[in-house]
Amino acid sequence: MTTKEKRLLKFALLIFIVFVSFQGLPTANKFVFDYWQHLQDLQQEIQNSKKLTDKTKFWEEENQRAKEKLSKANSGLLEGENSQLVGANMQKLLREIARQSELTITSMEPPKVEISNSNQWMLVVQTIQFDAEPKALMRFLTVLDKVPKNLIVAMLDVRSNRDRISGTIQLTGFSRVPPPPPAANP
Repeated sequence: MTTKEKRLLKFALLIFIVFVSFQGLPTANKFVFDYWQHLQDLQQEIQNSKKLTDKTKFWEEENQRAKEKLSKANSGLLEGENSQLVGANMQKLLREIARQSELTITSMEPPKVEISNSNQWMLVVQTIQFDAEPKALMRFLTVLDKVPKNLIVAMLDVRSNRDRISGTIQLTGFSRVPPPPPAANP
């Protein structure tokens, strides 16, 4: 190699170094910066995905608890296709509880049914006159508490007559208003 060729080679190498310095290094620097930025974005997406997974798990558990509460609440509602049947079913249930606990029902008024303003709920109020031994009343209340239907003692008036008691119990229960039957197509 001649001296002229060596100089040309050095000059070409110098031009290459200057080119790489002005073009290649910024491009490489941008590539490295973009790569790190992409890694940081991926890490942020992984963290967001983990948070979303945790939130999803939390809300799935909350949804399951809400469904269980709804199922429990629905199982505690009185059943019937209309307000008369709901009231009759409540009376039947109360008569059976009274029979089991040896509480004598002296009279049972027709149930009072009130429908909510939204036409979705029924409140059923049943008043019972009774005569029994004190233990029978306690058994009645205990069995009433264990019945799967949500019946609430709204009022209890008890009078004593020697070894027997008599009185009035007012109980409330709830039901959903059944949807209207589908209209027949003419």
